[in-house]
Amino acid sequence: MNLIEIGSRIKAQRKNIGISQEKLSEMIFVSPHYIYEIERGSKAMSLETLMNMSEALSLSADYILFGNRSESRSEAVEARIANVFEGCTDDEIHLMLSVAESAKNAVRQRKE
Repeated sequence: MNLIEIGSRIKAQRKNIGISQEKLSEMIFVSPHYIYEIERGSKAMSLETLMNMSEALSLSADYILFGNRSESRSEAVEARIANVFEGCTDDEIHLMLSVAESAKNAVRQRKE
């Protein structure tokens, strides 16, 4: 684990969501100076702080520690669906949803 990279990921996400070090420190029950030290890479954090940080920043602990951005299954599916519907009219979306519902019902009936 590289503390500087961890701090950089935390700082980038904090700025991305538009909160100050002070606000983040309030959210995770630590001092603003501690946030500063974590973001600089000069302090490691406890497991409890990591979990609070993960929740406050909506990042996985895996991403904070190692930089691995893995989408959850539902996020990947949602992204694919959004891509399919991009640029469609309301009528096209309604028709595609009807087809998807029919296909789901047909698949479930075949399983029975």
